[in-house]
Amino acid sequence: MKDRNPEVSQRCLIAFTIFLATAFASPFTSLLPIYLSGFDWSIVQMSLISGIVSFALNIARAAAWGLILHAIFSQFPAAAKNPDSLG
Repeated sequence: MKDRNPEVSQRCLIAFTIFLATAFASPFTSLLPIYLSGFDWSIVQMSLISGIVSFALNIARAAAWGLILHAIFSQFPAAAKNPDSLG
């Protein structure tokens, strides 16, 4: 599918990058209890599992928001020419 407006694609890419950056940062925030606990193995395991799950969910969220934003913003040029195209 050819993009109608490269500026819209750039905005979607920036939004997707922001969400992706937060997804990569989230596992590191779950490692804080490891340092506070003095490396207790049970807390290390829980923190790592929590970080991995959080990372996977944030990647899915980032992809979903990227697709949603692209779908929304790609409709604006069409809506300007044909207002009935939005439903």
